Amino acid sequence: MNLRYLLNCTSIIFITNGWAQECITQITEEASMSAVQEQKQTISQTPEELCLHKFRQGDDAIRSKCMAGYNAPAEINVGKDVNFYSDVSYTFWFIHEHGLLIATNAVLDGVKAYLSPSTNQFFLPYKYHSGFKVGVGLVASNEWNIHAEYTWVRATTANSADAPMSPTLTAGTATATSGTSVWSFSDWLVQSTSSGQPLSASSISASWHLSTDILDLTAGRPFYQGQSLTVSPYLGLRGIWIRQMMSIKATEAPGMFVGDPGLPVGSAPAQPITSTSLSNCWGVGPIIGCNIDYLLGYGFRVESDIAGSLPYTRYTTISRKEDRASTSFNPGPYFGGASDLSEVRPMAQAGLGLGWGWYTPQQGFHIDFTASYDFLYFWNQNVFRLIVGNALAGSASISNDMFFHGLTIKSRFDF
Repeated sequence: MNLRYLLNCTSIIFITNGWAQECITQITEEASMSAVQEQKQTISQTPEELCLHKFRQGDDAIRSKCMAGYNAPAEINVGKDVNFYSDVSYTFWFIHEHGLLIATNAVLDGVKAYLSPSTNQFFLPYKYHSGFKVGVGLVASNEWNIHAEYTWVRATTANSADAPMSPTLTAGTATATSGTSVWSFSDWLVQSTSSGQPLSASSISASWHLSTDILDLTAGRPFYQGQSLTVSPYLGLRGIWIRQMMSIKATEAPGMFVGDPGLPVGSAPAQPITSTSLSNCWGVGPIIGCNIDYLLGYGFRVESDIAGSLPYTRYTTISRKEDRASTSFNPGPYFGGASDLSEVRPMAQAGLGLGWGWYTPQQGFHIDFTASYDFLYFWNQNVFRLIVGNALAGSASISNDMFFHGLTIKSRFDF
């Protein structure tokens, strides 16, 4: 009984051992065949098949599988023949224009105004303003990127102040002169007193309004310069519309006019007197630029942009209106300006920032975010100041450029 049991157990062990060895051998052979097949498949794949998402060529995860590409396409690719995308940006830009000095403090001694050795100047307080951009685009065959973008910029700034008060001012003579502290205008008010003195005011309020719209249509093809550097030159057409208005209200100082001491009732116009200047223009011209990105890995990159444009610009309205300063000999109000003035006004822009992009798990969409600090420069846009300067002196030597700079936060969605 015990011998039969022992023989049965021995047989079972031998049979089981042989079956186990057979299973192990079969599994090993199948794994080897699978590895060889996968290796053959990998060898047969082209670099393009290994790097389906070309824009990620510099990422650490696939850097070893992608050869360094020179002039290889570098646009975001979501695996379709034609890819579409949209983008929206929030802008927080500082808006400034040269040539908007309004007045300088002085002392009115009798009917003559003298500048003080210690002067204050009346400027408008420039500041940051919110705006936006919206764009749409497509990535066509051979990775050509066609993009349309609209930029909306609005700015309003205002200031008001009484003339700095002081009982005694040194007013350009060897002796101290007592007089009334006033604001002495620059050329925003072209009228003067009968003795040739510029108008003076005991208080001033001023405001400046700007509306700027920019429409760009560009085409370019991004490409690699190595594994991590991408370059995207582009060329296109830019349209621009700029509207400006400067409004100044001044309360005249008494005693400015010879023959009108103290501006008696009947000769002083209603206070305050107002000067309003307008400038409206549109422009169209070529734009050329280049985006340069350095891929840092994990979807991050350093992003930069530089561009310039040379639009033909037509000023449809350049006008100014100024109330009369005295009813005794100034007929007023005064009008001036020009219309249909044609110029070429160059523009330049640059920016530097940090971006991050991510493909969805299904790899059919791409989401991208960028934060950059941008600069835009517009030459000779203060045209109403140029008109006044030319009327008074025959030429205007002051700088009249306009510029924006500030933060831009952009999101893009490819589908």
